[in-house]
Amino acid sequence: MTVQSHNRQRKKSINKRWLEKALDKIIRETGIDDSKSEINVVFVGDRYIRELNKRYLKRNYPADIMTFTYSKRRNSVTGDIFISIPRTLDQAKRYRHGFYHELSLLLTHGFLHLIGYEHQNPRQEKSMKSKTRKIMSRILNK
Repeated sequence: MTVQSHNRQRKKSINKRWLEKALDKIIRETGIDDSKSEINVVFVGDRYIRELNKRYLKRNYPADIMTFTYSKRRNSVTGDIFISIPRTLDQAKRYRHGFYHELSLLLTHGFLHLIGYEHQNPRQEKSMKSKTRKIMSRILNK
């Protein structure tokens, strides 16, 4: 699998070693086939993600995360995950947990969207939350 990360913001540096370990655990838990997938994780500022949100979802505010799936086949996916680092920092403070805890939640959420999870109704939301909790326990238990 090709997973590339791109840091397009200056508000906070991202620990590459932590990111690699977290991504590895997410990939294993989601069952994505390493040999057939290509995913970009892009860390951005509010201005950039606001423009994406406005262009693609017609919402004029910065989202915390946006995902774009370009192809999805059995156990493989190609897509991008954009994460707003200012939103990540704000949410970590608001929910009273650390930056990397919040970043783990957003990465997990993004990967689940890439492989087809949604939260448009209560059943989907319950399923997504359950899978998120399982993955988060693996990430946080190092």
